[in-house]
Amino acid sequence: MKYLVLFFLLPLSVYASDSIFPHSKKGAVEKHEKVCKLQNLFNHKAMFYKSELCTYGTKGCDIGEVKEPFEVLCDLEYVTMCYGKKSWLNRNQYFQLSNDVVVANISHSITVKNGVKTSTVCAHYK
Repeated sequence: MKYLVLFFLLPLSVYASDSIFPHSKKGAVEKHEKVCKLQNLFNHKAMFYKSELCTYGTKGCDIGEVKEPFEVLCDLEYVTMCYGKKSWLNRNQYFQLSNDVVVANISHSITVKNGVKTSTVCAHYK
């Protein structure tokens, strides 16, 4: 008898929750493209203004009009080497993406297969 009552009440409860809370459903998840590099994760990251990237960047500072600080990355072992060798790159430069692309997130994964460690760094963008 319990199961029969639940069988009839369950569809009503779903309908009631949809009618009482019509905006409670989550919207569609935006899909992102990604580009990946098989290598070790960058060693250092910092926040730079455009003028700092012009001074310490590898590929210059042709990144458009940016007024707020943005994330920069460096592969070298020591942070002092990143500044000394002017090796900082913004996210787009690091992943070789055009300046029109907005990188939303960077992910890092490590897999070990037969004792061999493989590191993958990916940039997710719209």
